[in-house]
Amino acid sequence: MPAHRRLVIASNRLPFTVESVRSRLELRPTTGGLASALAAVHQHGDNLWVGWPGDCSALDARARAELDVTLEQRRFVPIPLSGRELIDYYDGICNAALWPVMHYQLERLPLNFPPFEAYRAVNERFAEALISRHRPGDTLWIHDYHLMLVPAMVRRRLPDAQIGFFLHTPFPAGDVFRVLPWRRELLDGILGATLVGFQTAGDAANFGATLRGLMGYAVDASGVIADGRRVDFGTYPVGIDVDRLRGGGRPTRRFARTDCRLFVGVDRLDYTKGIPLRLAAFERLLAAHQSLRGGVQLLQVAVPSREHVPAYGTLRREVEALIARVNVRFGTPTWTPIRYFPESLPPADLAALYRAADVMLVTSLRDGMNLVAKEFVSSRDDEDGVLVLSELTGAAGELQEALTVNPYSVDDLVDTMVHALEMDPEERRSRMVALRLRTSGHTVQNWADRFTSDINAATTGCLNRPAAAAETIRASIERGLQVSLALPFEGVLVPDARDASRSGPDPELMHLLRELTLRSGVTVHVVTGFDHELIDEWFDRVPAVLWAEHGLWRREAGGRRWRLTQWTASEWVDDVRQLMEQFVTSTPGAFVEARATALTWHFGRADPALGQSQAQTLAALLQDAADFLGYEVTVGAGLVEVRAAGLSLHRTVQKIIEMNQSHQVAFVGGAGDAAAIREALRAGDILVDFSVEAHPDPRGSRSLVRELVESLVPAPREAFPLQARLKSASDYIQAGLNAVVPTGIGTATPIQE
Repeated sequence: MPAHRRLVIASNRLPFTVESVRSRLELRPTTGGLASALAAVHQHGDNLWVGWPGDCSALDARARAELDVTLEQRRFVPIPLSGRELIDYYDGICNAALWPVMHYQLERLPLNFPPFEAYRAVNERFAEALISRHRPGDTLWIHDYHLMLVPAMVRRRLPDAQIGFFLHTPFPAGDVFRVLPWRRELLDGILGATLVGFQTAGDAANFGATLRGLMGYAVDASGVIADGRRVDFGTYPVGIDVDRLRGGGRPTRRFARTDCRLFVGVDRLDYTKGIPLRLAAFERLLAAHQSLRGGVQLLQVAVPSREHVPAYGTLRREVEALIARVNVRFGTPTWTPIRYFPESLPPADLAALYRAADVMLVTSLRDGMNLVAKEFVSSRDDEDGVLVLSELTGAAGELQEALTVNPYSVDDLVDTMVHALEMDPEERRSRMVALRLRTSGHTVQNWADRFTSDINAATTGCLNRPAAAAETIRASIERGLQVSLALPFEGVLVPDARDASRSGPDPELMHLLRELTLRSGVTVHVVTGFDHELIDEWFDRVPAVLWAEHGLWRREAGGRRWRLTQWTASEWVDDVRQLMEQFVTSTPGAFVEARATALTWHFGRADPALGQSQAQTLAALLQDAADFLGYEVTVGAGLVEVRAAGLSLHRTVQKIIEMNQSHQVAFVGGAGDAAAIREALRAGDILVDFSVEAHPDPRGSRSLVRELVESLVPAPREAFPLQARLKSASDYIQAGLNAVVPTGIGTATPIQE
């Protein structure tokens, strides 16, 4: 993996609109949180940005050629959209269906949904652009609800790619998301990612609950197992570009401080921003508090947005009518209650407006984050001003010193406005100091670095390709992590445990394992149910950490001394063996295998229907007494196994983690182990799954070992020097004087460490 990963961003729009001014091309910056958040990220290194450049239909051939050169030089990849696609994909699916659902505005859904084929086709074009430009080591970062299908489309063609998906909007509750006809396809599309990011913990929880309830997937607090892959998800609140408001030249004089105390609102003209309710609250404020007339003013910036969408045209007329009504009702020749700016302001003017505000009003009905609130706080280096913040914005969870408000309650808005005006200077300052401390370290670059770092640190789920698993492990080692690689012996390293018990592991496997133990950055753990004395003989020349008898015994790498890891009970053994033998008698082809710590009833050679039925009955009978007698029952492919409580792959992995807290643990196992093992693994650990139709495939595991041997750097050849072997032998002899040799389950005394 290269030291620097190229970041390839994909979003619906590029951070500009193409315009032709006096026969010259100009790239005018676009508005919106996504554009401002990512523009700073794109500037670094050789990062690419894939997106729609705006309507270029008016450009002639020469201008188009010039545009292509300009975009290539600036590392932008344009995705043109036809007029029909803008209507069906952008205005139709994205803005008329997905946007209102994400923001809980179900009453704004159309009576008839637009054709989904357009959305699917545009997503395919974005996916093709990412695939065609992908090179090894790239991190792909796909953004927002416009491109929900792209992660899975890319994953199908690039199964080993590191793919992030970030949703800038809220993710609604499952019952709300469920109204979309294409809900399953959209969720499957997102799950093509390696890592899915949300603005708030509530959004991530809604996503997990929706996957569990709608798709039936196994979900935990930080990820989901879907179709044999693990997809991680988490919370990544967007930061701001702190340099954006510092540049852009000198501000105009439009926003200089006046004798009025100034309320300020800065929003896109969108129905989710709560502007009509804000205006209604300001009107009620003036009606209820006559003393404020002439002494306060609301300055509302409303950046035009999606003007050709009917709902937005209706909103614009409503806002203009409300402003006119308030100004006519309360205005005087020397005082205008509301000043209205339906335009996008340059950064310098925005900064001046933020600094002039006495009270900043952010009263969105629902917002993924809302960067205006953070920009206002960042601009107030005078440590003054009051932030009134909707409790339904993502920012409310971070900016806890703001005055939070229910944006749907006009009375609550009025009371909070009065509170903000009456707040004493010391409280204003203490709140603003705390807010600035909260935002100072949360820049857009910090946000991007954290998210992309987590993409690269995450696995691609239950990794099912040796090359991908090896690359993930190698990348961790290159970042300076020590990796503990846990390899179950039966079914994972060897296909048939019975063959191995007769002749031992094959020479090729032992050679590969020995070579892997001699590579830097990796500690090999072999986990088996076989007797520890037999394993000691087999792995005499392999300096791996050995866990025998289902984790009851452990031998350190290169050592000779075996240590018991826990106590076990054995009173159940005779009764369980007798019950299993009864089921052997009634199930032709079944047999019982006895090991030091477990009894296994095998039915793989029996009639499938009879064997499965008998296994269910046997397991149920055994389970009834399991807790009382101190054993655990496991039903696997062709077997029912009973072992002493606490002896399992799941528990052994926990022991490996407990003993290697600073290591990243990579576990290689079958699909049957995945759910339990994932419970034991921590965030950032790796689960590798080479199962084929729910059965482990040792070919993948052996290929992984071979890939790691070939790609990892050899460690200094110090394994098993004569002096160390002599010391180890001495330790072993001394240990034998102090230990009781086990003769069966539960009869050994553990050696104290």
